[in-house]
Amino acid sequence: MINNDVVYKIFTRAQTVFLNPTSLYGYDDIVYGIYINDRDGEIARDKRGRKKKMCAVDSNTLRAFERIDKKSKFGPKYLLYEYLRIHKDYILSNLKKIHSQQELDSLEICITNELKTYLARNVLKDRFMSFNRLRKPVDLLIEHLVCMSLELDEHRNRLLNYLFIPLDSQIFASKLFAKNQLDSVGVSPNSTFGDLTCNRAYYYLQKIITEQAKEISSIHKINFHAIYFDLLWGIRYRKWGGTLFETNIYDSELVALH
Repeated sequence: MINNDVVYKIFTRAQTVFLNPTSLYGYDDIVYGIYINDRDGEIARDKRGRKKKMCAVDSNTLRAFERIDKKSKFGPKYLLYEYLRIHKDYILSNLKKIHSQQELDSLEICITNELKTYLARNVLKDRFMSFNRLRKPVDLLIEHLVCMSLELDEHRNRLLNYLFIPLDSQIFASKLFAKNQLDSVGVSPNSTFGDLTCNRAYYYLQKIITEQAKEISSIHKINFHAIYFDLLWGIRYRKWGGTLFETNIYDSELVALH
């Protein structure tokens, strides 16, 4: 269980990052990437000092999809972008119609299955044996669109309560889960997101997160959405920034302290 001090910090940051983001971006910028400024007004850079575009699904996630033909230009990034370009209107229009987490889950399953057919053109078949390996990129996409897109601005507050947290090693290693809970689904704090192989395990962990959010809401008399816990990733609740993109900017000082 997350301690009360961290809960307060997460909730405070979430009021801006999730509920009232300081910047909104178009679908294309969220999907394909955009340069944003850091707190000093300079273009954000990665830990190697290179200018870095912020996007919903980063290259670190896409590396989990190993190519069949490593020389082909049609890698997972290209194939993902092709799918998201063709299905832009479909994704946005359907998100606007969502009124329950079950409906969102059904949409994400549909997107995941369709995306798989695109990736299968040049991704090894065994990469698709893990449920969460395919689901995490879709969870990331939906989270970023709901929280920052101009197209979904008027729907954000409704959709926040339905979002699924992208599950990976940083979330596994957080205090959201007890050791026995992780053991029961075959992962550890050091597991990669692809190690969460079956859908039952995925939904089991999501349920634990949701129940903790409900408990916090009840105890503290606040509306604490489960997605707020995603600010634990990269200790973003301690970072500067008024959007998910801004809280993802590399912070060398915070890394040194952590």
